[in-house]
Amino acid sequence: MDMKRTLASSRLTAELACSVLKSQGLLIAQSSVTAKDPTRVGGLVTDSRLVQPGDVFLAYRGVHSDGHLHIPMAIERGAQLVICETTAHSANILAKPWLQVSNAREAWAHLAAAAHGNPEQKLRLFGVTGTNGKTSTVWMLGELLRLAGVGCLTLGTLGAFFGDEEWPLAHTTPDPDVLFAHLARAVALGLHHVAMEVSSHALCQGKIAPLHFEGTAFTSFSRDHLDFHHDLDSYWQAKLTLFTRQNQADTRHVFAANLPKTIPTPQIKGELVTYREATGESATPSELLIWVHKTSASGTELTLTLGSKSVTGRVPYFSGHALQNFAAAYLLAAKACGEWLPSTSWDKLRPVPGRLEQVYKPDGPTVVVDYAHTPDALEKTLSVLRPLCRGRMILVFGCGGDRDRGKRPLMGEIACRLADNVFVTSDNPRSEDPQHIITEICAGFAPTGSINQIVDREQAIAAAIKAAGPDDIVLIAGKGHETHQIIHGHFLPFDDRLIAKRYLGSDT
Repeated sequence: MDMKRTLASSRLTAELACSVLKSQGLLIAQSSVTAKDPTRVGGLVTDSRLVQPGDVFLAYRGVHSDGHLHIPMAIERGAQLVICETTAHSANILAKPWLQVSNAREAWAHLAAAAHGNPEQKLRLFGVTGTNGKTSTVWMLGELLRLAGVGCLTLGTLGAFFGDEEWPLAHTTPDPDVLFAHLARAVALGLHHVAMEVSSHALCQGKIAPLHFEGTAFTSFSRDHLDFHHDLDSYWQAKLTLFTRQNQADTRHVFAANLPKTIPTPQIKGELVTYREATGESATPSELLIWVHKTSASGTELTLTLGSKSVTGRVPYFSGHALQNFAAAYLLAAKACGEWLPSTSWDKLRPVPGRLEQVYKPDGPTVVVDYAHTPDALEKTLSVLRPLCRGRMILVFGCGGDRDRGKRPLMGEIACRLADNVFVTSDNPRSEDPQHIITEICAGFAPTGSINQIVDREQAIAAAIKAAGPDDIVLIAGKGHETHQIIHGHFLPFDDRLIAKRYLGSDT
C-alpha cells in the first residue's frame, strides 16, 4: 500500500519546494529551467517504481541502495521535478527541472511536512527514545491521555493508533512521507497530541528534522544497533540529539536516573527531570521517586513523588523497568495536561502488547511473551521473572539476522546464567542462515548450560511448553507483539502469543 497516497494529499509545487529548501539552508543549486512554476507538480516520491506522471522524485543515499541511480527510471515514469544531492549519475536529468540539496534525507522531511501543510505545527508533540522502553512508555503515555479524555495519536513499534483505529508501520519512527501523512490525519481527526517513539536511526537520518517536542524522555541506554552506529559513543550521541536539537525553551526533558553516561545539561534547553526507584537517599527538587508498596504478577501499588507533589495508585505492571517507564510516561502526561493526573482510573490502563504479556491456561505453566531482544532487556526481564518462579525458568529466544552480531554471545551468556533450561531458536533471520545465528549465540554459553538448539521457532516453543510443569515459567523472548517472521525477504505470519496458546491448549 502506498501510504502517502492513501492517508492524505501530498502535493508539492516547485516554487514551494524551492522556498522550503532555501529557508532550511539546504538548497545548493538548481537547474537553468527555473523551478518557480506555481502549478501543482505532484506527490513527493522516493521510490522510482512508484512515480506517477507529474510527481516530484527525491533521490537520497540509502543504507542498501543509492536513489540517484534510479533517477532515469523516475524521469521515464513521468517525474516533473528531481531533487538530489548530485546530478553526476544521470545526464537526462538536465532535461527536467532539478534542485540540488546538501542533505537529501533532511530535505525529504521538510518537504514532506510542507506537502502535508505542516501538520506538526498544529500538534503538541512528545517523543521518547532509549534502547529499551520506548514502546512501553509511548503506549503508557497514550493510555494516560486516553483516560484523561485527551485525544492522542501514538506512533511506534506497535503501529500508529488514532484512538482505536490502527495502522501498521514499517519502522519504529516512520519515514517522512508516512510520518507527516499520519500527523496530517491526526489534525484532520481533531487530535491535538502525538506520542511517538524516536529511534536513533531516525535522528541520524533527519526523519524528524521539522519537529519540536513539548516533552521528551530517555528511558535507557545499552548495547544495540552497532551494525548501524558502529560504536556505543556514536549511538549515545545520536540519542542525545533528541534533547539538544529537537526541543523548545519550555520543553520538559525526562531522563532515567540510571543512564550510564552523563547528560550534557548545559546543551539542553527547558526543564530537566530525572526519575528513579526510591531508596534511602533524599531526592533533589527535580527528581521523581517511585515508591513501591506491594507488587505481584497482576500489578503494583506505588506512589510517585516530585517535590511536594504526590500520587498513589495501582498499575497493571509488575516489573521494575515497567514501573520506570510508567514514571516517564506520567511525567510527560502531566506536562501534556498541565497538572498531575489522579490515579482513580489507573486500573483501566491497558497492558502493553507483547511486553511481559501472559498467556494463561488453568493448571498449566506460566507463559510470558516479551519483546526483549537486547542483552540489557533480556537480563532485566529474566531478573524480574526469576523471583516469581516457583519452579524452573525456561527460556525460548534467538537473535535477529542482519543486525549487530556482537550481542549474540552476550545474550547467550545471560540466558545460560539466568535460565534453567534454554531453547535457542530463530528470531527474524532475514537473509542470514538461522543455524549460523544460533551457533554465534551459543558461543556465550557455559559448557554446563542446558541448551536445546531448534531452528524452527514454532517447534522450539512447542518443546519448551511440553517440557514445562505447573510451577515453571516459560519466557518466549525477542518478538513480543510481532505478527510475522522475516525469512529471506518473506514476511511469514507468526505470532508467539498465538503459537503459545495453541500448544497450551488455551483459547483465551
